[in-house]
Amino acid sequence: MSTVNERIAELRSHLGLTMEKFGNKIGVTKNSINAIEKGRNNPSERTLRLICAEFNVDYFWLTEGTGEPLIEMPETTLDELIIEYDLDKKDKIIMKTYINLPDEDRKAIKRFLDILVKNSQKEKDEE
Repeated sequence: MSTVNERIAELRSHLGLTMEKFGNKIGVTKNSINAIEKGRNNPSERTLRLICAEFNVDYFWLTEGTGEPLIEMPETTLDELIIEYDLDKKDKIIMKTYINLPDEDRKAIKRFLDILVKNSQKEKDEE
């Protein structure tokens, strides 16, 4: 299994970018990219997230080596939210599952949550 450093090198090569051009796109020097790819330095969380945002890379592929490297366009918005709100893999599964539910199932979940809130408020008022 490859390391995050090796996956960054693989990505850069796949994109056909020099270390300098790759680094410029995410605000990192050529020397920093070289050190990361050679395994002398590990990328910061900020650098990882910038790579994902700039090149539409799946965060979990980059950090863990799971899934596909590039984000499919329909998932881009979801992945942007995951990056923006620092959500984990379980959060992504929850969100993706909810989004892909039929309308009736989403309505049932919302009805359940409405009843839960009402019952919680009722309990609080009775105390």
